[in-house]
Amino acid sequence: MKSIEEKIVLSKDDCNFLIDYFESSLSRKYTKSSQYKKGGVHAIVDYSHIPKDFFEKLKVFNVIPFNFNFEIDDNQSLVIHKYEVGEYFESHSDTSLSNYGAGNNYTRVKRIKTLLFQLSDENEYSGGDFIVDSVKINKKIGNCVSFDSKLFHEVTPIISGIRYSATIWIEKENMILPRKFI
Repeated sequence: MKSIEEKIVLSKDDCNFLIDYFESSLSRKYTKSSQYKKGGVHAIVDYSHIPKDFFEKLKVFNVIPFNFNFEIDDNQSLVIHKYEVGEYFESHSDTSLSNYGAGNNYTRVKRIKTLLFQLSDENEYSGGDFIVDSVKINKKIGNCVSFDSKLFHEVTPIISGIRYSATIWIEKENMILPRKFI
C-alpha cells in the first residue's frame, strides 16, 4: 500500500506568518509556466528569514509513524505557492526534472518524500483540492500531508478566493533508515 499520511503541525499563526512573508517579503516570485500546465505563483523561501521555532515544529515528523523518518534542516527547498481563481497544478510527480529559479538549467532531483502544508483557511477559497494518488487531502489549515515523491498529485482549479500552501522535499541524503533496514 502506498503511504499518504496527514497531521496538523502548523498553527494558524504559523500559516499566516508564511502567507504574510510571501506577500510582503519575497521579491523573487515565479509564475508557473503554461509550458508545464501549471498555474499560480511560487517563491523559494530564504531560510534566514524564517523563525527557528518553525523548524522545531517540523521535527514532529521524526516521531510520528511514517514509513521512514527524516531530518529536516535548512538545506531543503521550502517553496510557498499561491493559487488564484482559475489556477491549478496539473498531475505530476516530484521525482522528475526541477528548475525552480534556475531558468532553463534543469537538474535531476533525488526526492524521497514530499511534505505539503495547507496554509489557507479552507473557508477562504473553493476548488483547489489537493489530490494525491486519487486521494483528496484534508483542507484544514496547518494540515501537512507526507507522501512518496513518486506518487502523482495535483491541485484542482481554484473556483473562488486564494489558496496558499508550502512544500518541502526530503531528499535521500536526509533519510534516517530504521535499524531493520540497515
